[in-house]
Amino acid sequence: MVYKKLSELTSRGHTWNIKVKVTRLWDSATDELLSLDMILMDEQGDVIHASIWKKLIDNYKTQINESSVYVFSNFKVQESQKYRPVCNDLKITFMYNTKVKQVKETAESFPEYYFDFASIDTLQDRANKDQHLSDVIGLLTRMKPIETRMTRKNTPNPRLAEIREIELLLLGGDKIRLTLWGQLARFFSEDVIGNQTVVIVTSTTVQEYIGLSLRSSSATRIYTNLHIRETWTLIDRQFSEETIPKMMEVDKSTQGTREEQMFYNRKTLKDITEMRHGNPGSQEFVFTSKVTIDRVQENIQWWYRLRLQISDHTTSTSCTIFDDVAQSMLETPVSSLLNLLDGKNDEIPNIIQQLCGKQLIFKFKLSEQNLTEGTPNYVVKRTFVPDYMLEKQYLINKAEEELMDDDVDNILKQDRETDQQQELEDSDQEIMSEDELTSSDKPPSCKQIRRRTYIIEDDSEEESNETSMIKCVDAKVRGKNAKGAHAKPTKAEIRNDNYSHEINKSVVQESIKAGKRQAKTINGIGKESSVEKRKKTYVQPDNIACNTRPQRTRKMNSKCTDSA
Repeated sequence: MVYKKLSELTSRGHTWNIKVKVTRLWDSATDELLSLDMILMDEQGDVIHASIWKKLIDNYKTQINESSVYVFSNFKVQESQKYRPVCNDLKITFMYNTKVKQVKETAESFPEYYFDFASIDTLQDRANKDQHLSDVIGLLTRMKPIETRMTRKNTPNPRLAEIREIELLLLGGDKIRLTLWGQLARFFSEDVIGNQTVVIVTSTTVQEYIGLSLRSSSATRIYTNLHIRETWTLIDRQFSEETIPKMMEVDKSTQGTREEQMFYNRKTLKDITEMRHGNPGSQEFVFTSKVTIDRVQENIQWWYRLRLQISDHTTSTSCTIFDDVAQSMLETPVSSLLNLLDGKNDEIPNIIQQLCGKQLIFKFKLSEQNLTEGTPNYVVKRTFVPDYMLEKQYLINKAEEELMDDDVDNILKQDRETDQQQELEDSDQEIMSEDELTSSDKPPSCKQIRRRTYIIEDDSEEESNETSMIKCVDAKVRGKNAKGAHAKPTKAEIRNDNYSHEINKSVVQESIKAGKRQAKTINGIGKESSVEKRKKTYVQPDNIACNTRPQRTRKMNSKCTDSA
């Protein structure tokens, strides 16, 4: 029997016979099984994509196995329109009368693997297009723990899916992130961390927003450390500590409750648009902001992305929302909107035009261009509908934090002044001790009496400092409240004044004092007892004349002078 080479097939005729090896076999599915697909390879190494549609799967599935050799005849050849897993413009489709015959010979005469590795330039050309699926090879450099995501939110069958994000160092030295979905998320175990690993990932889709990234498909297959030429080339070229896999942290902006995510890193648009960073690749820049949609940009492929002009009370800018996030925001599948337009795809549906004037919370992820060049068109990762009570509570909490920060600054300032005063007193005390040692028989001078009298006051001064500190803070609070006296206070502000603020102040004050006392004890300063101070400052019962006017002292000082 004469077999046709795959390179000789055309889209005209159905009577060819081909002898091929099934190199890969997989189920194509979304919510349900769509087709059984395979990659066929002849002895010359040429390949073609073949599909068996859903209605015929049961007729052929048991007859075809991966890595086996078959003779196929009576099939249809047609142009491949979307998601080509191989570099071939044609595709084989099985019909009801397609013949399948297994050949009892080994597959050694056929190449073992087929890959079409894409360079970074090729990936750039394929970004956000559905014509090709891409194979990549690279050294595993980083990997995130497994996360869960809700998929198909706007369909009758929403479901949770597992994902894992990995990072690969490609042959050309470029790094790219790849998200593995479903069962592929569990392909790598944490044992791979610390061990240099060459990874091959086939049939990925390419996306470009917030940088270039890849995503697995139902046709994706993963291989590690295959004995092929590209593996050894990659190891020889990129061997360094940088290529040892490490574990990445989970994106905190996706963790927690919905309410927590709504206020994650809340910023104004002015804060976001003015943000700059010299090395944005070292971390992620994710923020939320409450915005108003001013305008929907026209003359774009709205079914693929929406470009909006937005603003808040600080400034305005533009942003882009891609299909998945847009469908979630509109709560309507794009396919339904296209059906309503009846082929007039250039028109923007009313449901999109009605977004103008609405207030929403956008979660932005800033790209390298946003941070280094200051370009607009910020990408929106998720949208939320504002909750009035949550927004009100957020503003109250923010006001409390700002007030607490002012109180802490004021208390710290007073403590610094107290420390400086204490240092002066300690130096005076040292001078006085030296005077006592050198002239113990001489009557004390008026200046010495003043110094000693002042030191006695220090015993009660700590309590007075504490009291004055609290009074200063209270005065600060009353001063802030007086500024807004003409404004009608809210219930939350009244509750705050009555209870929570006083507790917060006392906690801050006690924490600062405790740390201060502990530092003094460590430095060996300590606090002298009242008895020791009385001994040092006791005035001898001599009739000492003083030409200066006596200082006014407190109760304790008067007792000492009376006894004298």
